[in-house]
Amino acid sequence: ARQGEVSAVAMVTVLPAAPHHIVVDAPDTFIYGDKYLSDGLASYQILDQYNNEIIPDQSLVKTTIKKNTMGNMLGRLVNAGGSGLSAQYTAMLRPVLIGGYISEAGQVLFFERGTYTITVKYGDIMGTKEFTVIFREPYQNVVAWADYHMGNVSIDNKTVEIQYDILGQGFCVIPLQGDVYTMFDAPGLMCKFFAICKGHYRILEYRQELIEKDKLKTIHKIFIGLIQPQGAK
Repeated sequence: ARQGEVSAVAMVTVLPAAPHHIVVDAPDTFIYGDKYLSDGLASYQILDQYNNEIIPDQSLVKTTIKKNTMGNMLGRLVNAGGSGLSAQYTAMLRPVLIGGYISEAGQVLFFERGTYTITVKYGDIMGTKEFTVIFREPYQNVVAWADYHMGNVSIDNKTVEIQYDILGQGFCVIPLQGDVYTMFDAPGLMCKFFAICKGHYRILEYRQELIEKDKLKTIHKIFIGLIQPQGAK
């Protein structure tokens, strides 16, 4: 402050206001079966009531991801055939199966479709962001989903039972073979869930192929009926 030749100085310190709210930012969609880096999966800002950013004590920040609906994988494994190992595996993996994703070696993989919520907590305040896990193209809208249902999963035999109804067909047991089998048998949990997701895509391809084959058969029958005389074989 100055008045004529007289002046005085006072030092003031401006501190952030108390943490008021958290803004969480993440993609709206993630792809089922893809691997993402844990760092950068989601970001957040802790703000005061005037929207000034507060640099937090990172040790007090807690980030969680939760699936909004119960996934199907847990129920499939509970009802899976095989020896007592299935029950042991299910108990060990229960927290992972409920979450719908696996985090390992700095990577995250979502193995359940549906909506999830990321929650960031700092003291008594928190922020959330909802996102959806979907199949990659071209699997999002294929006809094969119309009557598709996954039955029992056998950990011992590495097979999955698929139920569908094409021209009266019933169950089909599809083994996890080739590269899927190799990935499933590799060490660690991430590779096993990655194998399950890849196997799921392969099953979908298989179903679509069956549908297309039956469509071709139907078209062929109609065509034969048009060009042959009535009653001809």
